[in-house]
Amino acid sequence: MAYFKASPQRRNYFATFGMGRPLVLLHGITNTGRAWGAQLEPFVAAGFQLIIPDHAGHGASDPLHRPVSVKDLADDVLTLLDALSIRSADVVGL
Repeated sequence: MAYFKASPQRRNYFATFGMGRPLVLLHGITNTGRAWGAQLEPFVAAGFQLIIPDHAGHGASDPLHRPVSVKDLADDVLTLLDALSIRSADVVGL
């Protein structure tokens, strides 16, 4: 399992699949990155590198000990992209 330090208080899970143009797949609130299961193979076959995080407090990410905002979730994605040395990516959300 892959994790990144989203903030000093949060450790979030993410998965990557494929090679090519980076595509971040964001799940909806109360869901997990597993929501994208049916789309993995077609996106990888189309030449994308998929980056699929579990938002803070969701899925395999650590539980939350304080509320987070939508801005916090967006900042987490930027932190993950920085950790992966990805300067540009397309983003798709549910």
